[in-house]
Amino acid sequence: MTSCCAPEGTFRRDEPLAMRTTFRIGGPAALFAEPAERDHFAAAYAEAVATGRPVYILGGGSNLLISDEGLDGVVLCTRNLASRRPERHGERLFVLAGTPLASVVNWSATHELAGLEGLVGIPGTVGGAIRMNAGGRNGCIGERVARLWSADRSGRICEKATSDVAWAYRSSDISDPVLAVEFQLRSEPGDAVSRRRREYLQAKSAAQPIRSHSAGCFFKNPEGASAGRLIEMAGLKGRRLGDACVSAKHANFIVNVGRARAADVLRLAQTVRERVRDLYGIGLESEVHCWPQTSL
Repeated sequence: MTSCCAPEGTFRRDEPLAMRTTFRIGGPAALFAEPAERDHFAAAYAEAVATGRPVYILGGGSNLLISDEGLDGVVLCTRNLASRRPERHGERLFVLAGTPLASVVNWSATHELAGLEGLVGIPGTVGGAIRMNAGGRNGCIGERVARLWSADRSGRICEKATSDVAWAYRSSDISDPVLAVEFQLRSEPGDAVSRRRREYLQAKSAAQPIRSHSAGCFFKNPEGASAGRLIEMAGLKGRRLGDACVSAKHANFIVNVGRARAADVLRLAQTVRERVRDLYGIGLESEVHCWPQTSL
């Protein structure tokens, strides 16, 4: 464990957040910081906790919907906490948490390391992907984590083995900011890894609106069912409220087709939930995180 004081001038006031999210929605943060060093980030986290305000950890801004009024709290962004290139140690890969997940997937595929290619097409950063155990039909990121480093509320950097984390469907019990991770991968000819990566991406591109402004899949799949299929059967593809729209390509995506507001997205999501519940008796649970937290 290590600790350090945050540098002076760490926090900025009234920082715009909308363009820092894949939804392109949301008001400003009362206080904001994006440290570039692990010890500075850990110290800034301790300072943020000490303010008594809510603390939010922002990565690439995917899987996230921020209130139109913004956040009366402290936002710590990991985007500057990024590796120019991963550090390889045999079949293990060390990466800082703010590194875009896409770049790590691409790098490992071209350097003959298999295990991450199933995560292709998932936006955001490595740290955010780990906290929510991002994944899909080809596996989840938690399956590839050997160990990780996170900050605690007193500003210390703590190491955890993957066995110390409770991994679940689209979630984990990680509550503090992830600073770095070491993946356990396996050696495999690069052509084979890259081919699978291309195939997975082509399938995802054909089925999902990955170039649209969205937060990714909006609802978790109920056990034994597909949220997207239920929404489609309910006749909600293309349903629009303001500039928030249920994607005509994949019904489990709500997309921002212009200048959608968070309020529009939330009302549209509620319409979807009520319709699916009324027709099929199934309650859809949101996969997208809302800041501040709502009951959706």
